[in-house]
Amino acid sequence: MIGSGPGIKPLSPAVDTAPMRIDRPNRAVFVVLLVGCLLVGLLAGCATKMTAPELNGRLKRESQAVAQRQAIRRIIPVHAQTKMEAWILRTEAKTSPEASPISLQLADGFRLGQRRRVDYVVGGPFPDLLEQLVLNGLHMNEGRALPGLRIVLVSPAAPTPGLRQAASARRARLEHRLLD
Repeated sequence: MIGSGPGIKPLSPAVDTAPMRIDRPNRAVFVVLLVGCLLVGLLAGCATKMTAPELNGRLKRESQAVAQRQAIRRIIPVHAQTKMEAWILRTEAKTSPEASPISLQLADGFRLGQRRRVDYVVGGPFPDLLEQLVLNGLHMNEGRALPGLRIVLVSPAAPTPGLRQAASARRARLEHRLLD
């Protein structure tokens, strides 16, 4: 019986213990509002505004706009469909950089900067993910000077002082281009 047990006073007969019911017209309005809120949340907060082909095109244009020099030019788009996917990729890259394929690709490519001029145009809509991947690539080249390396970070946010310091410690140039 509801309201019985040690230390609990029994309910008075005037208290209604029936479950709350929503009548049919109000239920339809409630369902429509709930679905609408979920859709707005998904479209506005989770999905990226830029598709993979759009990102590739933007990075190619940015690589052509970079000052011309005799250098190997590589374009690395970092695209994730949702914020959750970007968060998962960043967590993976942060916890085990050796298991992150993009971190390994960047580290191997950055190594060319020891002896050759190489420009890496790395970009995407998620600045935290980009920063972690580039940091991993630089940290995997610990103890190496990379004077021929130029990293052009195409991101919605400017590089943090930590990333600038890591690039400077390896004598690499780090430039930022705004991704809008």
